[in-house]
Amino acid sequence: MDNDRHVEAAADVGAVPAPYPRPVSGITADLDRVFAVLRQLRELAGDPAAARDDERVYDFSIRWGTLLSGRLERLAHYAARGELTGEQAKRYQELRARLRDAASSAARLDLADPGVVPRLTLPGAPGP
Repeated sequence: MDNDRHVEAAADVGAVPAPYPRPVSGITADLDRVFAVLRQLRELAGDPAAARDDERVYDFSIRWGTLLSGRLERLAHYAARGELTGEQAKRYQELRARLRDAASSAARLDLADPGVVPRLTLPGAPGP
């Protein structure tokens, strides 16, 4: 019986297409999360009392670092591979603009500069 399960498992592995496609919902969730953290940054930087609360800024800096080193890199990767839907690509372009605008707020709180994530060239759109 163990041998039968092994054969079934091997057959299942062969049925998985490669490369593994990125679920559309995962990209959308990443975009939603990044936009939410950018709203939090704007609120934190815009509230002088909160901006002086070292504990609150520290907690936010953890989320900010995770966003920069995780979600943004992943989004840039999938954008470069052309794996975003049309709507996701538009949101990604908007995200890039908001990240540029967020740089001054990040600097005010002594957070890492969000930089500019790689540009996604949409079909028919002018170059950089």
